[in-house]
Amino acid sequence: MPSDEAIAPRLRTALPGLAAGAAALLVGVPVTAGSPIVSLVVAAGAVLATAVAVASGSAPAVRTTLLADLVVAFALTGAHVLNGTVLIWPVTVLLALGVGHLVNRRCRAPHPTGQWLRRGRTTRELPWLMAATVVLSTAALVTWARLVHPAPPPFVDGARDRSPLLLLAVIVGFAVVNGIAEEFLYRGFLLTELRTLLGTAPAVVLQAVVFGVAHLSGFPSGWPGAAMAAAWGIVLGVIRVRSEGILAAWVAHLIADSAIGAIGVFLLF
Repeated sequence: MPSDEAIAPRLRTALPGLAAGAAALLVGVPVTAGSPIVSLVVAAGAVLATAVAVASGSAPAVRTTLLADLVVAFALTGAHVLNGTVLIWPVTVLLALGVGHLVNRRCRAPHPTGQWLRRGRTTRELPWLMAATVVLSTAALVTWARLVHPAPPPFVDGARDRSPLLLLAVIVGFAVVNGIAEEFLYRGFLLTELRTLLGTAPAVVLQAVVFGVAHLSGFPSGWPGAAMAAAWGIVLGVIRVRSEGILAAWVAHLIADSAIGAIGVFLLF
């Protein structure tokens, strides 16, 4: 067995990544459900992760945990102060990341958060990869809905008297905002920062796990929905890495979200 003297340096080396990873996972916990106990645990965990990052002396870990704290704080405010509505999640995420970006610029940090927002480039396989993620995610949702026969999702329930065309317009509009928020959060902020600490492959997997956990109460819901979202998050992460930017992942996300919303309207009415 390795001695305590051998373990201590390894632990110090691992602490920044552990702190950032823990903060990333807390970002994905669905506090919008409004459970006070879950919210307290998430808030305490965020503070602890930041303390560990500060103790490690790693500037990337401190930056990552502090930015995660902002997202958690805004999400908790949206859930408990603003009583959570369908737009609270994407709006609070965008506000949190916007504040983090402005503070980073104001402090003239050597690691610019603007790289989260790079448009990226087009590669030969990118259109096929984008098309595959849209087709496969839509097919998985249809299969899940046919097997599980779930209740109508929140964006459909109570809207049966509305025009389907109006609902589709609302869904596409929400998909635009939600896609921007989720891509900036998971493939922009988290993937970029975690790559600095963990490397590309672990960062892609971890942001996908966080993305999956965040969809436990989404549509599709539960652990099957979380697993489907995590698999989708891996593909979106690969698109982000291959394109070296956010635009391709957002377009794929937008099209898939719009398709999912349309299925929610017509399949579950």
